Parts: sequence; C-alpha cells; structure tokens
Amino acid sequence: MKIMIIIATTVLLMSSGISANSLEGVFGLSVEDSNSKIISSGAGFAVYDENTKKPIILTSFHLVNSVLLGANKIKIKNGEYSGLELSILFYDELNDILALSAPNSLSSFFDLSENCQQKVLVAAYHKDQLLVLNSDEMMQTKFRDLKRLPIYLNKGFSGAPVLNENADICGMVALSSESNASSVVITSQALRKAISLVKYNSFSVKDLRATMGLEYVVSTQEELNELLSLRQEGTQVIVKLNSRDMSDFIIRDAKDIIIEAVNNVNRIVIYNSENIMLRGLSSQRVMIDRSRSVLISSSRFENVQRPILLRDSQDVLIRACTFSNIEDLVISKTSQIDAEQIGKDNNLFAVKNVIRSI
Repeated sequence: MKIMIIIATTVLLMSSGISANSLEGVFGLSVEDSNSKIISSGAGFAVYDENTKKPIILTSFHLVNSVLLGANKIKIKNGEYSGLELSILFYDELNDILALSAPNSLSSFFDLSENCQQKVLVAAYHKDQLLVLNSDEMMQTKFRDLKRLPIYLNKGFSGAPVLNENADICGMVALSSESNASSVVITSQALRKAISLVKYNSFSVKDLRATMGLEYVVSTQEELNELLSLRQEGTQVIVKLNSRDMSDFIIRDAKDIIIEAVNNVNRIVIYNSENIMLRGLSSQRVMIDRSRSVLISSSRFENVQRPILLRDSQDVLIRACTFSNIEDLVISKTSQIDAEQIGKDNNLFAVKNVIRSI
C-alpha cells in the first residue's frame, strides 16, 4: 500500500519515545558549484568512530556524483553549523557511502545497531524543517547490504538515517521508488565496515575526481590488455573506452575498475572480474560473465534489445539506468536468476547468483 501521509514530527517522536534532542545529529547537506549554486542536496548524520575517538558524518555518495557537473563543496545547511564546509574522509562508490569530516565540537551523534526488526523511523530536513516518518518494518532484499522500507520518501532523503526506537542507526536511505512505494536502505553492517576504513586523510569535493583513481583513455583491446596487466594491485583505475570503430572490449581477470564508454563502443564484456563499476554508458551492450560485485549506474540503454546479459555471476546491481523498453530487461530475469526488482521507476535491480545464461 502506498503511504502518502507525513505524520507531524512532534507527535511521532512522542509516540516513539525518541526526544527531539536525540535527533540533533541529523543534518541537511547541500552540494554547491564554484558560484555557490546548490546543484544537489540530501541528508547526513553523525556517528562516533570508536577507533579514532572522532565524530564523522555519513551520507550517500551519489550526492556528489554531480562532481562531474562542477561540484565544488559540500556544506551543512541547518543548525549551529549551517554554512560549514565539510571535507571528504572516505567514499565507497559501489555501496553509495560517503564519510565526511565533522566539527570536533560536535557532541550529538548516533550509535550503529543491528537490532532493527521492529518499527523504524527516518529523519531528514526538508526546506529547513526536520521531518520524521515511520515504518512498521525494514524488509530483507536479495542483495546482501540492502534492505527495503515499504514507504516512499521525497527527494532530499538520500543519506537520511533509519533509526530504531532507541534512536540507534539501522541503516541509511539510498534510493526511493514512488511507483513501488518503497525505499532502499544501506544496512548498518555496511556502514560499520565503511567507518572502519576511514583514515582521516581528508580532501575537498572539488578534488574528488582526482582521488577516484588514475584515468586512462584506451582505443583498442590491445591497449586495454596492456593497461590491466601493468596496473598495481590495490589501485583504482578509471578506464575510458574510446574506440575508432564500433568495437567490443573485454575486461578479463580485473579488480577495482571503473569503466566509462566514451565513443564507438558496441559491447563490453566483464569476465572473471570483481568490484567493477560501469557508468555513463549509452546504448552499449553489456555482458557479465563469472564475475561478482558489479555496479551498472547512470547509463542509457535505448533502442537496444537485451542490453544486459548475465551468466554465472553474483551481486550485480543495476541503478539509475534508463531503457527503451523496461520489460525487455524484466523478461530476461526469469526463474533462472535469483533477482529482485526493487524500484521500477528508478530501474533498480538487485541480482544475486545468476545460475546460467539467458
């Protein structure tokens, strides 16, 4: 059932036993360009890193996807820290997690919890007003680090905390689907892992592109093979495919690679690889074979029949992509594949364990 009613914040907090003071660690965040124009916004929340004894602010990485459109800074936009610019401590693009510096004087923050079987709350700022919504449950999905709420959340809730009745963090909002009246949540377990990787070597939003890995443009399969053979273990590489003709490219035995198709690419094959992201594709066919942890994001598959084929792979996430005929993709997910369509209007699918070729 679609839920459209936003319950008054004060009444909801009273009924849940959570005080307004306990939500002081929730922030509205804005991403601005060099002219201080807001180009994206969302929510964030403060947690305490027990290892370093420092507070940090967590939000969704996709808020700064607009770095490609000139994102220059990210700021807090409410409360006593309004206008404060934050630096980036850590990001996990595949799992959509961004860790930001927090003021040392910050005294309100949340604990992470796995006790999330009962009613949960979602809190975020909308037009400078704190909104709190409730959900009777947080449901499992077939994707390991994602859960689902049976409510639709308005734009601006990306990065919002999902809280249990003790005001502990159960997860973080990533995406929401109006047609399915549901929202996707990154689990507290995934957030805890991200916090453990924070090293406190901060950098600005405008420097994000440079930190995301070394960029290479390759025109042939031979150049791609040479690049993959020479790269150092543990380094992330951004590969731009720019063929002189309509070529196929095969990424074989690779790890931690971001693929962007620039021009004249017919098909991209990912074989026996791990932690691969494909983004910004335009009408290229994709085949994923014997691979795991693959994200296909922000791409357009128009006038292409069966644009994505899967075989013997695990943990494939298709997010924020558009298709000429969405049913073409849905039909390909038969009983042969353990898959779940999370949000049709967001074209978000979690695919877990592909049993055999379609």
